[in-house]
Amino acid sequence: MPHASGVPIVSPVIETSAGFMDQVVDLRCPCCGQGYLHHKSVTAYDRQEDEEMLTRTKVENGMVASHLVPHTADNPSQRRHGLVIEFDCENCRADPIQLRFAQHKGVTHVSWRYVDHEEPPEPDDGPWPPS
Repeated sequence: MPHASGVPIVSPVIETSAGFMDQVVDLRCPCCGQGYLHHKSVTAYDRQEDEEMLTRTKVENGMVASHLVPHTADNPSQRRHGLVIEFDCENCRADPIQLRFAQHKGVTHVSWRYVDHEEPPEPDDGPWPPS
């Protein structure tokens, strides 16, 4: 689907529908390509530029926890704010996986991270865990 500028958007992560500002976006598992991702947790990292400490706030299972932690505490951004959404995939063995946002000089970087794997696991032909 092309962007409003007419330039095609190519992404292994996002599939867009018609429209621009009101478009519906389906997030796909980076391992198997299916759209059956379940949110597990959201973690926000609040860091002023190059500060030694940051505030990490995690929301999971209806609970909110905020802690002051060293800047090296898994923040996706090396210098500023970060955001991590952790997912499980219904279809494959990739879980847990994280969609990570990092701020760097006004640019937002987006990446996937396989939490329990160095590399993506092999896609599975059926749901996980097997019944």
